[in-house]
Amino acid sequence: MDEENNLHVGATLMQLEFVYREADELINSFYTYTCPSVFRRSERDKKWRTEIERQLPGDFKRAVDEDETFTKSLGLVHFLIQAGPSPEAKAFIDWLGERSAGEIYEFLSPHMKQFPEELGTFRDKLVYYLSAWYEIYFRQLDPRISEELRKETEARNLQLREVTDKDAFVEEVTNGLVFEPQPHLKKLVLTPQYHARPLNWIFLFDSLTWCHYAFDAAGQNDENEPSALLREAAKGLSDVNRLKILRFLRNGPRSYTEVAKHIGLAKSTVYEHMLILRSAGLIRTNVVCDSASTYALRREGIAKLNKELEQWLLP
Repeated sequence: MDEENNLHVGATLMQLEFVYREADELINSFYTYTCPSVFRRSERDKKWRTEIERQLPGDFKRAVDEDETFTKSLGLVHFLIQAGPSPEAKAFIDWLGERSAGEIYEFLSPHMKQFPEELGTFRDKLVYYLSAWYEIYFRQLDPRISEELRKETEARNLQLREVTDKDAFVEEVTNGLVFEPQPHLKKLVLTPQYHARPLNWIFLFDSLTWCHYAFDAAGQNDENEPSALLREAAKGLSDVNRLKILRFLRNGPRSYTEVAKHIGLAKSTVYEHMLILRSAGLIRTNVVCDSASTYALRREGIAKLNKELEQWLLP
């Protein structure tokens, strides 16, 4: 284990690494399209979805709408990408189509316990979906998106060599996530993702925690438009109940149950409020394995928001 890249979390030692493969963003883009809840919470708009739907073959769209196997296996597919010989999206699709069900199982079994019932059928569906998605959408995507994601990964790995407080570094990169120590967890992998911004996804594989964190690969092209941070913050602060939640969390950490009890709203409503505040980077979320455990006001997020707002508004 590389001592320079170890993450000190409590009394444990977890290796930290930034990894990006183009195939990861292929999967993230398709999942953003196919999963309604992710699409609704992402920055992708209806125009993006409508333009894609116009190009999709009817049988493809019906198959995607009726099949939940893929969307339930997102983490599995991401992990499978690491077994491929190339980071490129098309190379992964071709490689996967040549793998037997036994080969797929052999790679995955040491790291996870649950699999699709028929791995061969799952492979065939996945290759069909991704091949069509690649041709219709991903191949046409601005290559600068993938290039910026790659550059982000390289830059973060370089920063990692100089960082002394890696817990704070991870929190800054993920906009508020703090990974709690667990005896069985040995490694934390961080991957930037663009299509599902501002969401962060966390997957658990045996001794590995993998977080796909939101990154604005498109950048800010118009100085007259507010940044992604300001847009998310404006959304986070636009609701009275979310403001009350932030005030309640100033003396955190608090559990989700405590937040819901304090605010007096349905748990599903509170969940949406918390997700918006997390996306805005206004709260610190303590993560145990792959689930949020407690929340607190993120003062660094407030300070960052104040600084960016001042820079954008004042000459």
